Amino acid sequence: MVRLTLRSNSLGPEGARNTVWLFKPFDKLRLETLRLGAMEPQRPAPSLGQFVASLKTSKDQVKNREAFLERSQQKYQAPSIGGFPMVGLGGSCGKPAFQLPFVVRFDRDKVLGLEAVAEKFGMHVEYGAYPHLKLPDETEIAAVQDWTNVTLVFLRPSYERKEELLRAIAEALGG
Repeated sequence: MVRLTLRSNSLGPEGARNTVWLFKPFDKLRLETLRLGAMEPQRPAPSLGQFVASLKTSKDQVKNREAFLERSQQKYQAPSIGGFPMVGLGGSCGKPAFQLPFVVRFDRDKVLGLEAVAEKFGMHVEYGAYPHLKLPDETEIAAVQDWTNVTLVFLRPSYERKEELLRAIAEALGG
C-alpha cells in the first residue's frame, strides 16, 4: 500500500501544492517525489498573443509589485516560433522579439532579400532606424533590429503566417 501525504518543502507554497511525497512502507530508505502536473491532463499552450497579453497589465495595476512579480515568472518560459526563441518584448510596440541565430549587417543584398520576402507576403518595407514590414493598410507586422551583438525580429502576434514569415526573414538575411 502506498500512502500519499502532502508536505511542505523548500519550494514555497506553490511547490508544496504541486508536490506529493510517496512513502513506501517496505522501503523506508527511499523517498520518491511525484509532480502532480504529470498526472493532470495537458492544457494547450497559450497562443503567442495570449502569452504577450499575459505579460501586460492595466493602468490601475502598474504600481502593483506583487502582480508584476507573478507576471515576471511567465517570461522564463517564453515560447519559440519556428525554432527561434522569444527573447523579450519591444519597449514601445510591445511585440514579441525573436532572436536570429546570427548577427545581421545590412547591405544592399540583404535589404533586397528582405524586400523580396515582404513582397511574397503582400507587404512592403519601410526604413527608419531599422526595417519594418507592413501590410498595404500600414499595419506593422515585423521589424528587424540589427544590433552589434544580436539580431531581433519583432512580430505581430496576431499575424496568421508569423512562423512562415519569421523563417523567410531568417533565410533572406542569413546568406
